[in-house]
Amino acid sequence: MARTRKQGSANYGNQQMTAMCNEMDRLAKFEEYDALMLDGLHKDIINPDITVEQMYQKYSKYAAGRGISIALTEKDVKAALTALRDVQDRAQGKPTEKKEVEHRFAALTDNELDAKLLSELDDMAEEKE
Repeated sequence: MARTRKQGSANYGNQQMTAMCNEMDRLAKFEEYDALMLDGLHKDIINPDITVEQMYQKYSKYAAGRGISIALTEKDVKAALTALRDVQDRAQGKPTEKKEVEHRFAALTDNELDAKLLSELDDMAEEKE
C-alpha cells in the first residue's frame, strides 16, 4: 500500500514531537542537576571547614562524568582529552615517577674527594691567569 502525502506528514510531525520531548527531558535532567549538584558545590566552596582535597574526593565521580561528557561531545578532541586528563590528575592525584640517582662522586673516599676538589680549584685558578 502506498503512503499518502498526509500520512508522510504525520510521521514527520511525530518525529519532530519525539525530538522536542527528548530535548525537554534533557533540559529537565539538567535543571535537576543544576539545582542539586551545583547548589551543593557552591555550599562546599564557601564552607571554610571543607578542604580542597575533600572536595576533590566528594566530586571526583561528577568530575569524571563531566570530563567524559566533554571528551565525547567536544569538537576539539585534543583539548577535550587534555581537560579530561587535568580533571583526572586533580581528582586522583598525578602518578609520581620515582627515579634513583647516584651522584658520580658518591663512591669516592674523603681523600679522593679532597684531591678532586683541589684539582678542580687548581684548574680554575689557571684559567683565570
